[in-house]
Amino acid sequence: MRKKEFESFVSKLSDSLTDGEFQLATMKGLIAAKISETRQSAGLSQKELAKLMGVSQGLVSRWESGEVNFTLETLVNISQKLNIDIQSPFYSEKNQAELSRRIAEIEAGVNISIHDLIEVDDD
Repeated sequence: MRKKEFESFVSKLSDSLTDGEFQLATMKGLIAAKISETRQSAGLSQKELAKLMGVSQGLVSRWESGEVNFTLETLVNISQKLNIDIQSPFYSEKNQAELSRRIAEIEAGVNISIHDLIEVDDD
């Protein structure tokens, strides 16, 4: 997700969403950014990832833009193909604290970059 797209995404989120809806949308954005970042780091195009996953390029694009609700099956399949640990955001206290801090910053209107939002250490 490009910075401009992300800023538009966050702007839309902050208007009239409940806390739960905002957290869900934020998590979708973080997952989308992680998929895009990992795919690019692996040197794969969207078309190549689509072929690897057995889906359309358009669906990969929608994953990376945060436009879809992921099923657990889809998340597991993506994580296996891209070697992404999908459990760590849920089991790491450090990651939970970091996600909560970032959500609070967005809600408070703090200007942070897309790179600040997607770089979470899994120590």
